[in-house]
Amino acid sequence: MGLVGLILWGCSQEKVKDTTILNGYWEIEKVSFPSGQTKIYQVNAVVDYFLLTGDSSGVRQKVMPQLDGTFISNGDQEPFKISLREGELYLDYDKDGVTHSERVISLNQEKLVVINRDELTYHYKPFKKFELK
Repeated sequence: MGLVGLILWGCSQEKVKDTTILNGYWEIEKVSFPSGQTKIYQVNAVVDYFLLTGDSSGVRQKVMPQLDGTFISNGDQEPFKISLREGELYLDYDKDGVTHSERVISLNQEKLVVINRDELTYHYKPFKKFELK
């Protein structure tokens, strides 16, 4: 486990104890808007795949889960760096000179919650592969 995985970072709702939890497939459960409205996602055709490639860097990629348990990707990855600013954990993206950040509100085995610059709050849960019976 790298340095990032061992550092305790304070987030506004909970302490992130291990950023390596971010590795893997996450699907959006809901998005909360600044107005107080919420959009619930029952089914997701696309999920986010996060892969930490170093102590404080990684890539994020949109992938489409398939019924056979595989994923299809267009290969487009968005690099990010993990940073700590004023006691808050951020995912800082930079792709082709276009930058944006998301503040991590919560990260544990059951959920990932981030808020972007437009104050949209994304609530993710770990993606569970389809099961054919």
